[in-house]
Amino acid sequence: MQIPKDIYDAMIAHAQEGFPLEVCGYLGGVKENGEICVRKHYMLTNTDKSNEHFTMDPKEQFETFKDAKAHNLSLLVCYHSHPESPARPSDEDIRLAYDPNINYTILSLQERNAPVMKAFWIQNGQVSHEEIKII
Repeated sequence: MQIPKDIYDAMIAHAQEGFPLEVCGYLGGVKENGEICVRKHYMLTNTDKSNEHFTMDPKEQFETFKDAKAHNLSLLVCYHSHPESPARPSDEDIRLAYDPNINYTILSLQERNAPVMKAFWIQNGQVSHEEIKII
């Protein structure tokens, strides 16, 4: 997966601004030669206002889908932060990963001064790692 540096930085800023709660959002993009190429960042509201789980605001989700379609993008990545735990899917993250065609990216702020972002495919409860390239 390729993420432009400005979007990567915006994702980290989103997580830090939302700390100590989880933040969430989507990344819109295209697939080129089978690789996700991120083009747009969508910050959504975590309606749970929790540091352990998130629910995306349904109205914002709908607007995000409309905007992505209008820009000929697909929502290829769902991301959220882990304010106090590592950048790996929790049991809940795995259980709630309903779409096997979307990448699940987690940004850990466990070490506040050294955020860690990792990307995963979750299919039928199986987790595999996806490389992130900051461009």
